[in-house]
Amino acid sequence: MTKNAKEIDIANLSLGCKCNSTALKEAIDKSVAQNVIYVVAAGNTHEDASSFSPANHNDVITVSAIADGDGKCGSYAEPLYVDAGNMSGLYPDDSFAPFSNFGSTIDVAAPGVSINSTYLDGSYAKMGGTSIAAPHITGAGALFKMSNQNASVNDTRTFLRDSGSNNEMVCDGSGRGYFTDDPDPDREPLLYLFDGIRLLADKFSRDNAIVPR
Repeated sequence: MTKNAKEIDIANLSLGCKCNSTALKEAIDKSVAQNVIYVVAAGNTHEDASSFSPANHNDVITVSAIADGDGKCGSYAEPLYVDAGNMSGLYPDDSFAPFSNFGSTIDVAAPGVSINSTYLDGSYAKMGGTSIAAPHITGAGALFKMSNQNASVNDTRTFLRDSGSNNEMVCDGSGRGYFTDDPDPDREPLLYLFDGIRLLADKFSRDNAIVPR
């Protein structure tokens, strides 16, 4: 990534180990110094993500997963069945995914249960995991970078967190609401981009306005 930093704004990492990898930390440090932003899956073992590398790196955006069956708040959709080993079962709508890692190192949550994803031989399949949640955040970060080319990882993290739904928000009957069953007291925001996209679109229009001569 660092070698091609001039061509890369943001990267998704769906990998890791329950460890503290010095090599991985140094590699990310070098990229971040070149203004590459990393979005990282928190992991899928229902443990504190602070024990996992690179999820525990200070300069990445770490993502947890929720179950969301209809794209709306309010927990009105039918529960989603998840085949996840000893964490298999019906996951209630708008709830923290039981397999997802958690903790203070998490920056933002996104849907990561029964998501339509590209698969083998050009097909699609319903998949789940924090590796499925993280790309939502990567895409959102890329939109932010389009209008803020010099934005740092901290700038991007702040935008995603500030524009996200927090645990004090009352469901608006659509997409602006929160989720239940977070297993820790650190309530990470839930990805919400509608207001953020409007702000970015306005900024992009202003920055690219044609001035009559």
